[in-house]
Amino acid sequence: MTRALASLSTLVLLVMVPAACGKKGPPLPPLVRVPVAPVEIEAERRGQAVEVRFGVPAANTDGSRPANIQRVEIYALNGPTVALEAEVLKAGTRVAGIDVKAPRNPNDTVDADEPDSDVPELEGPGLDQGATARVRDLLTEAAVTTGATTRTYVGVGITMRGRRGAVSKTTAVPLGAPPDAPPQPSVSYDEIAITVSWTPLDPPPAAEDGGASTLAYYVYDVLPPRGRGRRQPAGASTLAYHVYDVSPAPPSAVTPSRENGSGDGQPTRLTDLPLEQPTYADTRITWNAERCYVVRTVRKYGDLIVEGDPSRQRCATLKDTFPPGTPTGVNAVASEGSINLIWTPNSERDLAGYRVLRAMLPTGELTPLTPTPITESSFADAVQAGARYAYAVQAVDTAGNASAPSERVEETAR
Repeated sequence: MTRALASLSTLVLLVMVPAACGKKGPPLPPLVRVPVAPVEIEAERRGQAVEVRFGVPAANTDGSRPANIQRVEIYALNGPTVALEAEVLKAGTRVAGIDVKAPRNPNDTVDADEPDSDVPELEGPGLDQGATARVRDLLTEAAVTTGATTRTYVGVGITMRGRRGAVSKTTAVPLGAPPDAPPQPSVSYDEIAITVSWTPLDPPPAAEDGGASTLAYYVYDVLPPRGRGRRQPAGASTLAYHVYDVSPAPPSAVTPSRENGSGDGQPTRLTDLPLEQPTYADTRITWNAERCYVVRTVRKYGDLIVEGDPSRQRCATLKDTFPPGTPTGVNAVASEGSINLIWTPNSERDLAGYRVLRAMLPTGELTPLTPTPITESSFADAVQAGARYAYAVQAVDTAGNASAPSERVEETAR
């Protein structure tokens, strides 16, 4: 009896143990990947328009790629200070939605340390993931609400099922009045730099709170200053200037632009910091290229800025009419049947070579001895023994400009 009970207990135990090992817990929720926040978001106001730039997310918050995203939304909120991200999302207005190329299956991803070649292809309309996007927000009277001094922006990616991803940092612009356009600049150049100069505007009146206003300048080739983080405009405003390059693109590289374009179809700002004087030196000399410039007045409200309309543009086609320096250190040494010349080399980047001039003394005039420029800074002239000669050297550049002749040297052949 005892043995039978023991066997039965063993059997029951054997049956119960596998049942206990196979027991399942509650089902886990499916993994939902959401995109990281739009990166390097920046808002720049020119007149009544604001350009918001940002990088399109290309990864998810867990580091996997490609991002589970179908568009990026931009929100804006007016207020007395720069708002928090959550405030803009909760109370702000959606000002733009930008389509983004999406993965066919959002769960088909690679880890952050895997090569780009393993990332699944994207499909559909819109921008590439990782591209730089630009949004234009036109400020209306309704947008500039009474009492508001600042407009704050954030961006957020939206998944293929409509879920929000991580929210970007804030970026802001002031809602104060934009300044007037400055006068048309003047443009001059030499072989070293292009000089852009303009007449500054009169200083602005004192601010309503009694703060003093001052003038400074920015120069643009055409991009504007930055406003980011929680920054509060001060009561007093100041003026500055930006100088932009708005040169036309070459015919083979023309791309659409809202303004006069630079070489890549977009205006390019030339200066990183405000200029205290109304002049700027652009050292990007390219002969036979056309360069065009505009100047924008910038009103600064504390750390935030607003640009006014551009000045009339001024253009110049750069022609190399500047000769190289006159050669120095010319020496003549007589030898059997020749006179050897040597001089100090010139340092111009566009130097083509040298032209040697010779005259038979006592009455001859200096005439070119080398029909084409020579590249060496020395020359051996085969001459008759006993004859006396005078020599000089000219430097010639690639545009054909010739320097003044060097000082004459004289020597008699042996």
